[in-house]
Amino acid sequence: MRSPFRRAPIAALLAAVAACAPGKRDEVPVAAGPARVAPPSLGVSAAPSWTGASPGDDAVAHVGSLPIPASRFRRALAEAGSGADPRAVLDAVIATEVLAQAAVREAGGSVTPPPAAYERAIVSALLERRFGRMTPGDVPRAEVEQLWAAPQVRQRYDHMSGYDVMDYQWICCAGNPIDCARPGVAECFAEGQTAMTRLFAEVSTRKPDPEDIPLLQPDLQPLAPRLSFQEYQFVYDAAAGVQKGRSLFDDAVVKAAVATPVGRFAPPARSKFGWHVLYVRGHTPEEHRDLSDPMVVQQIAEFFLPRWQRKAFFELLGTLVAPSRMPSLVAFFKGRELPPPRFDVALFAESLREAVAEEAAKKEEQPL
Repeated sequence: MRSPFRRAPIAALLAAVAACAPGKRDEVPVAAGPARVAPPSLGVSAAPSWTGASPGDDAVAHVGSLPIPASRFRRALAEAGSGADPRAVLDAVIATEVLAQAAVREAGGSVTPPPAAYERAIVSALLERRFGRMTPGDVPRAEVEQLWAAPQVRQRYDHMSGYDVMDYQWICCAGNPIDCARPGVAECFAEGQTAMTRLFAEVSTRKPDPEDIPLLQPDLQPLAPRLSFQEYQFVYDAAAGVQKGRSLFDDAVVKAAVATPVGRFAPPARSKFGWHVLYVRGHTPEEHRDLSDPMVVQQIAEFFLPRWQRKAFFELLGTLVAPSRMPSLVAFFKGRELPPPRFDVALFAESLREAVAEEAAKKEEQPL
């Protein structure tokens, strides 16, 4: 049965534009389904009811023949909160306007002034029609194969057993013959066996939650004065009975972890370093699957569906407006040839600077 997947609404897709601003990390947007709003009769107009302009408003940009007034940009900047990149906010406003005008054209609407509040509903209708109905089956096989080539994706389905361990330790020496032959080391091992047996009885009785195990060390110190604590993971080849990977731990420790069920403490285990009372926090069973398994293809496509929706969304924007006019799109379309944009976007740097300064001054006057 197909598991549910989430759609990418206008908010998440427009957030993707701002997220790709220079200096910001490229993140896959998290989508959450919005309530549907029935759009009105579509229309585009230079009237304030469409543009949101106030009397005497300077334009910070034009999309086609219609202005993006400074007041509209300042509202978006205020909604974005302190620390927002003004240019990224402007890109998102321009994207909204471009998509709204494209939706009107696509629907064959006339140039009449609808209430300004409907603009986002119009854009939502366009994006719902283009992207909201995408399913994992719409993600091209080539895209899935490209994702599969990433080690972090492939390892999700093709890996050895993995163990996540929390380790109360009583360390006596460095684990080599010379250091462990020093005077007093044998007595340390003997004392450690007694101390860690007491500690094992105590934690087995308490049965602490995993998040509390590191915090218990001070309480347990009187039972084992040399007590220390460590957390680590290791990979284990069950068929060969050996560890794999770059981090290799003492065989006695590994053997104790492998023999212990998840969520349980292992009895004291002696390593070449000292004594250990292990808690097995997690175990990922060995698995070897690839793209010949339809469920692997399905799960990869489903998990990365928001990424594919975002990619398709950017592709749409690239046909509507020149990427050079929106820094958020420059890296995405670098080195690619695109058809002539359907909308001219003009930017007015002085008006933009004034709008940013005015909004910043407003926040200084009303910091809360």
